[in-house]
Amino acid sequence: MTNLDLTNLEPRRTDGSHITKDQVAYTERYMGKVLRRLDLSYWRVYVAKDLPPEGSRLMIEPTDGRRVAMLYIADDWWPTADDHRVDITHEALHLAHHDQEEVIRRFKTDNGDVGPYALHLVWSQFKMETERMVDSLSYVLAPHMPRWKP
Repeated sequence: MTNLDLTNLEPRRTDGSHITKDQVAYTERYMGKVLRRLDLSYWRVYVAKDLPPEGSRLMIEPTDGRRVAMLYIADDWWPTADDHRVDITHEALHLAHHDQEEVIRRFKTDNGDVGPYALHLVWSQFKMETERMVDSLSYVLAPHMPRWKP
């Protein structure tokens, strides 16, 4: 994995041919099972046709104000992922802290007194620490998720 700028994660446009309809259906069903196990079943996750940022295997993008998120899947994730359960659990856990993250995002966009450099420091550190937390928890929780068996 390359170093990612966690403050600017934009999906890459594609025609969606990197993933089959069966893979999309299985991934969405599996994510639903994981969300139920994590008590996050109020979220709906759909597989996006576009790719995640370069260097990412997966990326989840929640829609503000709703409980809907798009899951972006890298073109080589299905055949090469070491542990699909860990990866999916990782992305599902991002939904658990989405509302908490909104506090920081709102501060970032709506404050009038803090300069851009200070905001960048807070935002980038928050994103990095959140990613570390989600990473750690995904390894602990993934063994308790349903088996990945497409």
